[in-house]
Amino acid sequence: MGFRREARIIALQTLYELDCTKHRAEEVLPRLANEKALLQEAFSFSQ
Repeated sequence: MGFRREARIIALQTLYELDCTKHRAEEVLPRLANEKALLQEAFSFSQ
């Protein structure tokens, strides 16, 4: 799977979690990226 697709998936999961909870984006995005072992290039794209 391409890094841009992975980044979009993480971004969408982040938005969903932010919509359903009171978590902060600054905490959610890095946590999800670490859980999925997202490449730094993809992490930068997802921001």
